Parts: sequence; C-alpha cells; structure tokens
Amino acid sequence: MEANWDEIIVDDSDQSTILYQGSGTAGVLTGLTFQSTGPDIYLAVNSDNGNSCQLGSFITWDISVLCITCTPPTVTYSIVSDCDNGPQFYVDVDITNMGSATTLAITDNQGSTAQTVTSTGTYTVGPFANTQSVLLSVTNSDDANCFINSSLLENDCVPMKISTTEYTNAQLITDVLINTSCSDATNIIASTGSNYGSVNGIGYFYDAYNFPISEGIVLSTGNAATVPGPNIGDNTTFSTSWLGDADLENITGETNTSNASFIEFEFIPQVEHISFDYIFASEEYTPNFECIYSDVFAFILTDSQGNSTNLAVLPDGTPVTVINIHGDSGSPCGPSNIEYFNGYTGENQGSINFEGRTVVLTAESDVIPGEQYHMKLVIADEGDSNFDSAVFLASHTLNLGFCPPPNNFLCTADELTPVSLEES
Repeated sequence: MEANWDEIIVDDSDQSTILYQGSGTAGVLTGLTFQSTGPDIYLAVNSDNGNSCQLGSFITWDISVLCITCTPPTVTYSIVSDCDNGPQFYVDVDITNMGSATTLAITDNQGSTAQTVTSTGTYTVGPFANTQSVLLSVTNSDDANCFINSSLLENDCVPMKISTTEYTNAQLITDVLINTSCSDATNIIASTGSNYGSVNGIGYFYDAYNFPISEGIVLSTGNAATVPGPNIGDNTTFSTSWLGDADLENITGETNTSNASFIEFEFIPQVEHISFDYIFASEEYTPNFECIYSDVFAFILTDSQGNSTNLAVLPDGTPVTVINIHGDSGSPCGPSNIEYFNGYTGENQGSINFEGRTVVLTAESDVIPGEQYHMKLVIADEGDSNFDSAVFLASHTLNLGFCPPPNNFLCTADELTPVSLEES
C-alpha cells in the first residue's frame, strides 16, 4: 500500500458498515484494531492505481484474527464541535451496556491518558485538534480481546460560511438585513464585480464562530468567497474593468475609486429612528498603509427632499476608515480612535481573511415615519485595487417599525360600542 495514496477499508459483517477507512499514520498500520458485530470482518485495499508496490520496498502485513471471549459493551461515539473556543472538538462516548465487563477503559490513538469507567453513562474525551484523525476504543479491562472501536473521527471548524446564491440581492435586504415582516423595501438594485466580468463581492455570511456578528450581508471590494478566515496573506483582487462609484465619491470627497460593490433600495419607515450594526475590515491594516491609505465605504441615506447623509461614521461624525480607526502597530502616525478598533489579525488566525477590523459599530439616523427614503450601502477600493476591504452588516438589525394593518382591518364608527363612565 502506497502511503497517503492508497487506503484500506475494513467492513463489518454486513459488508455495508465501514469500521475503518484510511492509511493509518503515514501508511503505518501498527496498532489498528477492529471488532465486528457478527461472525465476519472484511478487509479491502483501495488503490489510486498509481505506483505499483513491486517498484519499491514494502513491509509485510501481520494480521491477527481473534475470537471474542466476552459479551462486548454497547457504545456509540458522537462528535461535539467546540469551534467557539477554537479549531477543536470533543467526543461523547455513550456506554449504554457494560457487557460482561466490570471495568472499561476508554483510550484513543492520540496518546491520551486512559479513562477508566465502572458504570454506564456518557463520558467526554478530548479536546482534539481539527487536524487530528481520532480513533477511540472502549476495552474490557479484564479481556483485551473484548473492545468496541469508533470509526475515524474528524471535525472541521470553518470560521465563517459564505453563500452568493442562497439569497438574491433583493432578499439580502428584505429577508436578511431588515427585521420586520413587511419591510416596504422597494426598487432594490445591486452591483459588484460580476457585473463587470470579475468576481462577486456581495454575499450572505453565516455560522461565523468567534466573530461578533454570526450572520448577515458582506459587501467586499474583492471576492466574497475569500472573506472567511483564517488570515492567509494578502486578500487582493485586481480588476481594471470593475468600476468605482460616483455617489460614494460625492458623499466622502474621495476620488479614484474602483471595485465598488453596492446594494441600494427605497423604504418607508414606521419609526422615528433607524439603525443597524456592522463591522469594517481591511487588508490595509498594516504599519505601512494605515496612516495614508484607506478604502472607502458609506451608508448613504437620502430623504424625499434629496438631502443625503453618510451613516458610516463614529458618534462624533468621523468617517469610518482605516486611517481614522486603527491600533498601535508601530506605524508613524500612532493609534487613532483605538477604542473602536478590535485588533490586528495574525497569519493563519482569525475568523476573516483580513489584516484587521473594527469593533461592532452602529449606523443610525432619525427619520420621519411615513416618508420615503433611499439607502445605498456601498464600498470601494480607493487609489488602487491591490488590497481588499469589506463591511459586514448584521442580520435583522435594521428595524423599520411595525407593519400597519390594511384598511379593511380598521374599525368603523358603527362598530364602536359607547361606554359611559359613572362616578362611584
């Protein structure tokens, strides 16, 4: 068997339950043990049809087949993901019958200390790293031939999941961002790199662990599919055909934008104040860039009179940018508004593939109930398209107010019952 290319498959007596499938530890099968539930056990080799073992050196397999000399325990193994605390997992070992044993030992192929149990119950072992392939055994302490092995157990903690197809761009507003059933969001228009023959910078993110916002909309100046972490070097999208945005330049005073992604829509609020939460992240959070470079974004709210306001600002009105919000990275300009900066992301770390990000911020504004407004959520590269940025909008945080009932649900005068109040 060619290490890491071929694999062995061990089937139970029913020839459908796989007891093991793999190549051991780098092709070394020493220590692998299996127990069938019936009179037969099957072994097969799944070859990649590459190199022949006859062309190189090989080691002869020694296989021992033993008869069960006891009543085996009844055991099930369940993976318990612990992604919120790191890329790791535990395994619950549920022993529902001790068999003929008075004492059982729970061991694994990772060298962990054996756990001795004397009664049925659920026992937790771990943690194990996501990169580990764990094989657990529950063995009768008085009879080493009496054991129950798990299948090969593995877990994967994806820091964040991204979909560009689960929701349309219109549904991202009506079903994800807005938290009322009748949103009154109309005339929804979106644009991103895919409109210019480049990548899609708009997506739905979800199942984000160790990230303050677990679900929502992401708008990126690059490929939305590369937004999830860990941070693995420069997240860069270079496109000469992907245009910037004139509205963004007008509201911020910046020029020379490119790689713009936006969603815009109209709505009629039923409340006097609107708000939603967001996080800004960028590849420009480095000592070389954060003093002089910053991609630009805005949440442009326009009322029925044509007056526009950028809601992507700090409480004192300072625009949210890399230059205006960053930590102490050793850059010549020093930290700026550091209380709004979450921190820098190390290599191969973090939930998102960016060098740094803000804390959760809130965009908010007073509005007039019943008046029509226009909102444009837009982000773009500024100066060049070499380093990407993104803004994460928290799901169901834009509250537009209650849903007014239809007119036929309103009371008429003849339906009202007069009530007289008498002094007691």
